[in-house]
Order: sequence, then C-alpha cells, then structure tokens
Amino acid sequence: MARKLRVGVLFGGRSGEHEVSLRSAQSILKAIDRNRYEVVPIGISKAGKWRNGEAAQALLTGSTSPKLGNGTKPVDLVSPDNLDTSRLDVVFPV
Repeated sequence: MARKLRVGVLFGGRSGEHEVSLRSAQSILKAIDRNRYEVVPIGISKAGKWRNGEAAQALLTGSTSPKLGNGTKPVDLVSPDNLDTSRLDVVFPV
C-alpha cells in the first residue's frame, strides 16, 4: 500500500476574510479523500495565534470556549517556526 500524502490545510488569519477562509477549509476537509491523504489542519486565529490539532478544529467550529471537547486548553503555537512542516508533503493555504 502506498504511503498517504500528508496535506497541511492552512486556514484563518488576521484578515477580514477570516470567516471565508474557515468556511472554505471546512468544505475542503469534508471533501478530501481521507483514503489517499492524511490531513493536518493548521489554523490561525484572528489574533494571529497559530494552532494545530484539536485547537485548529476548534477554530473551524467557532468554539469560543477556552477548553476543547476533551477538557484540555487549546494549544497556541508561538509562531509558524514552531510548526514541524518537515513531515508535510504539501501545504494548501485556504
């Protein structure tokens, strides 16, 4: 079996198009073939904080709670420099 490509889906940001980016990312994440691609959501809050994993998913759902579904706080990455992109094959900026 061939290895799945790891696709980083980058969304959000500080611009006025933040909400449009979130909706577009939701559509992409819903439509992408998970049998072919391993998806890594990467969100940027309106404040410019970079998030990954469940914290990125929380941005997509509009969660304003300081805690995620599993009771943990969202993890803000200090900067994009803290994001390990070496394990991504491609990044799709939305």
